Amino acid sequence: MVSTSRLSRRRSRRTGLAICSLAALLAAAFALGLWNGSYWALAIPVSLAVLAALGLAFSIGWTIATVHHVPPQAEPYTGRASRWAAWGICAASALLVPAFLWGVVRESYWALALPVALAVLGLLAMVFRIGWAVIRRRNTLPLKEARERAAEEADRAATGAGAERPRA
Repeated sequence: MVSTSRLSRRRSRRTGLAICSLAALLAAAFALGLWNGSYWALAIPVSLAVLAALGLAFSIGWTIATVHHVPPQAEPYTGRASRWAAWGICAASALLVPAFLWGVVRESYWALALPVALAVLGLLAMVFRIGWAVIRRRNTLPLKEARERAAEEADRAATGAGAERPRA
């Protein structure tokens, strides 16, 4: 009789092989689509990313708008303005989905270019912020958090290095 751990390893390997094969197949289809100049080779991945981001935005807005119990440390956010902002996030993301899909179906350049441009510019802004902090020799974390982390690391180093292990 085969042990369950051996069966689970075989099942895991088969699952891993299936995932790798699917990823390789999709990468080949994507590369072929790019090579042929296919609009849909770009539209499908961009659409998936945009729809996931809009779904996440809607989910965050819905959670904020429908929260019933607000923890004491979040007191500044209990007013009506935060609820209206949350409902605005929900409405904006819900309205952007059909507008985006309409642009994709019409094969509009801008339907793909705007979300990609926003994502790229956001990433570049983060990289710029980190580079600016390095240039100005500032920590990228707030000072209090940096001090707390340094103190925690020093405590861990002291307890790890000073403690002797019992001998067997």
